[in-house]
Amino acid sequence: MKTMRFSAAVAAIAIGGVLGGVPGGTSEGNIKEATPWLHKALATAKSNFVCVEKILSVDEQVVSGMHYTFHVLACPVADRAYSTKDCAASHCASDAASPYTIDLYATPWTGAVDLKSIDAEVSTGGWGDGNIADASADLYAAMSRSSSYADSSIPRVCATDILRVRQQVVAGMNYKFDVEGCEVSTALEASIGCTCDTSVAYAISLFAQSWSQTYNVTSVTRETRLVGGWSLHTNILDEDKARFVAAMDADTSNPARVCAIGFLSLQSQVVAGTNYRYHVDGCVAAAGVVVANGCDCTANAAKKFEVTIFEPLGADATPSLTSVVDLARVSLGMQSHRSVRQSAANLGLLAVLMSGVVVVSLVLVQKLRRSQYEKLNVQDLSL
Repeated sequence: MKTMRFSAAVAAIAIGGVLGGVPGGTSEGNIKEATPWLHKALATAKSNFVCVEKILSVDEQVVSGMHYTFHVLACPVADRAYSTKDCAASHCASDAASPYTIDLYATPWTGAVDLKSIDAEVSTGGWGDGNIADASADLYAAMSRSSSYADSSIPRVCATDILRVRQQVVAGMNYKFDVEGCEVSTALEASIGCTCDTSVAYAISLFAQSWSQTYNVTSVTRETRLVGGWSLHTNILDEDKARFVAAMDADTSNPARVCAIGFLSLQSQVVAGTNYRYHVDGCVAAAGVVVANGCDCTANAAKKFEVTIFEPLGADATPSLTSVVDLARVSLGMQSHRSVRQSAANLGLLAVLMSGVVVVSLVLVQKLRRSQYEKLNVQDLSL
């Protein structure tokens, strides 16, 4: 069967070359026969690594070779080493997998494969990261129309910078935007191109159905801004935890890694990318241990850590570990510092007391000498 299929592909390519057109249209392919090309392509990935849990379907097209489009359930992983055909057992449980489309070209007679793209699919009812450039039109269309606000208490905000957007496909699109901006008096002042003297962080939720010009701003919330431009996250999402794990597993030889068993708080700071500051309960991960697989860490053994991670700009960017602070050691260090200062103070006091004793002793000795001298003088006079 493989031989017949290969021969058919070669024949179609030859005919296509003679006719000068595309040899064939897209048709449903054979998953079993196409799967080896998928795994060979994933082994060449340079970013956006995934572990495929299940192949749902494959479309194929005979071109100057074979064009495959795989529809799969997969999980993001930290390295292509975790993209092998057996990776799902340890890196992608079925309840954690999400839809992806993987596009590649294969040349059967040479064995060459060219991985074109790995894209997360936004399923109806599911939330996924959106494209800021694409979503910005809906944001400004919604924010700049007074009819978009069902409640007059919802703030009107001029968004000067869109930091992030998440979206959910429904009968239209639900959006969650993280923006920098300022409150304005009217919706019209929130139009695209608006400016602010001082910007703060806001979370904006809205519904948009652009083809019917229907927009509904459901909530606008000012986010807590910390010293140094840090924002405090009110909720720690699964994607925040996944970012933490990806950063830990980006370099398993790094000794300063933490396996977290509890996430306490999260702050973020927008730079040329984003800094994330996690406070977690966890244990130091041994060299070579893949944090995504879990580790031997109990509540009794866990310590509190402050972990800072940097995530560059770009959908395919891999987060990296910046620093790890053992908060117990910091606390102990402060106590030690206080102990040293207290000891120094005690020694200072002791020195003062000792100097006082010496002074008193010298005074007494002087007085004793004078009294003896005066006594001798009295004896001499009596003679």
